[in-house]
Amino acid sequence: DSLQTLGAETWLNDHVINFIAKQVIQRETPGTHCYSSYFFSRLLHNSSDAGRYDFSQVCRWHMSQDLRLVGTIFNCRHLLVPINKNNSHRLLLYVNLESRLISLFDSGGGSPDADNTNRGYLTAMRSYLLKAEAVVARGPPARTINPTPWTTSNRSGSTPRQTKRYDYGVFTLVNMSLLAQGTNMKLSTYSQSTIYQRNMRRHIAHV
Repeated sequence: DSLQTLGAETWLNDHVINFIAKQVIQRETPGTHCYSSYFFSRLLHNSSDAGRYDFSQVCRWHMSQDLRLVGTIFNCRHLLVPINKNNSHRLLLYVNLESRLISLFDSGGGSPDADNTNRGYLTAMRSYLLKAEAVVARGPPARTINPTPWTTSNRSGSTPRQTKRYDYGVFTLVNMSLLAQGTNMKLSTYSQSTIYQRNMRRHIAHV
């Protein structure tokens, strides 16, 4: 079923996105860690409402088994979090753990109303990082919390724009890969035609 979602004009499912994120992007880019698309589903109880924030649902994600070699996410440079919004839209949240900047990318551009609801993800992520950092600081061993504040930015206006609704997942994966490599995302970084010309769906299927 997951492979069938790689067909033309089909919505990529969570299994495909999470597999590529973990097994390809995370493995091939040192210092990068990827959460699955289920992270926000748990943190916000399947909503985009920061008021439903519940750290207890993801309280061990920052020191999960696949982080055992580095310790916690705070020993990484990049954190990438794909978001499945209501099974009808996909977003990407990127955390630069060195500059402490949390950025949101929406390849659909986003309407003013969407922007308001999308901000809930930025707010929730900042709360999550503050809490996770406090947990790590308590130890053992005890550590000092970085005093530099976490800042947020909605970068949807500078995200390569898709024109086909069913390509949200493909754009999400391409954006994840580019950000992990340190690309400064701009509207002109690539386009919908680039996705077609490079046959990205087939490329993903052959991974």
